[in-house]
Amino acid sequence: MNPKLHVTIGILAYNEGETIARTLQSLLEQSVFTGQGVALPQATWEILVVPNGCTDDTHQRAVQALDAASAGCKNAVVSSRVVSLEQAGKSRAWNRLVHEIAQPDSDVFVMVDADIEFGHPDTLGNSVLRLLQETHAWAVVDLPLKDFHRKAHPTWLEKLSLRVSDVRMTGHPGISGQFYAIRGPRMRSIWMPNDLSVEDGFLHAMIITDGFRQDPDYSRVVRAENASHYYEGLTRVRDIVKHEVRLAIGTVLNAFLCWDVLLFMTPRDGPGAGEVIRSLNRQDPDWYRRMMSNQIEIRGLWAIRTRQLWHRLPGWWAQPWPRRLLRAPGTMALSVFDAIVLWLANRKLVSGQAVGYW
Repeated sequence: MNPKLHVTIGILAYNEGETIARTLQSLLEQSVFTGQGVALPQATWEILVVPNGCTDDTHQRAVQALDAASAGCKNAVVSSRVVSLEQAGKSRAWNRLVHEIAQPDSDVFVMVDADIEFGHPDTLGNSVLRLLQETHAWAVVDLPLKDFHRKAHPTWLEKLSLRVSDVRMTGHPGISGQFYAIRGPRMRSIWMPNDLSVEDGFLHAMIITDGFRQDPDYSRVVRAENASHYYEGLTRVRDIVKHEVRLAIGTVLNAFLCWDVLLFMTPRDGPGAGEVIRSLNRQDPDWYRRMMSNQIEIRGLWAIRTRQLWHRLPGWWAQPWPRRLLRAPGTMALSVFDAIVLWLANRKLVSGQAVGYW
């Protein structure tokens, strides 16, 4: 292991005054800091909290929480800073953190949402270790769990919420913006468009294609064992629908950006799509909004990709026939729910409300 391994932990926060202290406490209770499990004695750690455009007391609470929680870090070399940015926007803040605020030669970046709690004490250590040991991997993710998983008897609505999201955990692991670790050089090769809708799918595409210079290699993203985090699950039908609409819009816009734009704009023998985006951001800060609006307009009255309507059916059909029969009503009900969500998402897309929906 590199004896001078430097790990940057980035936390982007927008009006997270109510949650940031709990997240930082959970982070600093990880075994790499307490010495009660997985340890990385060769590593130095840099914790960067970046509130952006906040109108609450996120900055002050983050400073207080870091001061209080860092006293227990007796088994690691840890530095921390809270750097507030005036302009809101996760993608802008991401670019600033990675390319300006963080140590320029950081070996590993670990990005953590400001409203999660870790479900396993070795999540951070196991994720970084997996990245160091799996030489082919460029990114490591953990297992994201809704807080309902901690309940012995979830309500029917909570069970529905779990069923809606469980299908996303099948197949190759994707990158969740709530927690991921990426090799430093790979991270620094990426720039995000201003006002990017959802970063998860964009980052995943950038990693598996090496910035659209190679064919997709899904083995570059792996999941660490004994690594998880909890995030707040939604309990009201209206909130669940709104969240799913947001994800559907993000999926569509990321597909347009990645596979209909960047794939064809990026020379395979060049520096990669990150530099393409960096140049576009400098030339025209609003290029992403205009380009996505144009992509939607090209598609007329239906911008949703048809396969989004049927994404549950292949997994259901692959089940043995008795289980398939048993699960048919639930699968059909969830497919109807998906159709409603996609119809609502399409309305926002074609009416021009989707870009900047967040």
